[in-house]
Amino acid sequence: MSFLRHILIALGYSIISAAVALTLPRFFNGIDPNTSIMLGAVVLVGSALLHEVFARQEDEGRLVEEVQDLRAGHGKVMGELTCAREEVGQIYKAIETMTRRGPGGKALDDATIVHLMRDGIAKDRVDLALQPVVSL
Repeated sequence: MSFLRHILIALGYSIISAAVALTLPRFFNGIDPNTSIMLGAVVLVGSALLHEVFARQEDEGRLVEEVQDLRAGHGKVMGELTCAREEVGQIYKAIETMTRRGPGGKALDDATIVHLMRDGIAKDRVDLALQPVVSL
């Protein structure tokens, strides 16, 4: 709730409590002015407490929604992290497999290298950079 809205609500129940304190002695002969002032104060304090309770419930509801949104976001991020970990594991296995085929084992032929490069480019996993060749 905005600050202005709280002020207007407080002004409203303050006017009602003042009306209770001022009008009770005029309409009921058995109530003296001190008692009507006390009843007006009770209405004021009771209304202020109710206002506080409703304002806190509204804030708590907003916080609950925010926490639910954060939990949903956390779940999404954790899912993406799991996928990323699986992908890193696959990359690690691929590198390990490539290393075993390297200098100590069977070297990669040109067709395999071309296939790997095309696959990497197609999946947008290769960055290409052009550099000028300069002879010294």
